[in-house]
Amino acid sequence: SFQLKGAKLPNKDGWGILNKSDPFYSIFRSREDGSWVQVFKSTVIMDNLNPTWPPVKLSVQSLCNGDYDRALRIEVWDWDKNGAHDSMGATE
Repeated sequence: SFQLKGAKLPNKDGWGILNKSDPFYSIFRSREDGSWVQVFKSTVIMDNLNPTWPPVKLSVQSLCNGDYDRALRIEVWDWDKNGAHDSMGATE
């Protein structure tokens, strides 16, 4: 199991203290052809620039197809009701 936390994320939901980003993250694993496939999507934490997401349990098979050397990518997004989510950053 693991737990992710964000710190000082950018505010993508306007200005001031009333509107803050609603972050969630997705984890992707690389495929043999170099493309990425999503293996997990977190819950959305509303109005929070320093979120702590709930702990997650994923099998090694689900996460990296049993390959400990397989590349992973984590993307953090600001959730928007209309589905046009805003990127907040990523890492591989």
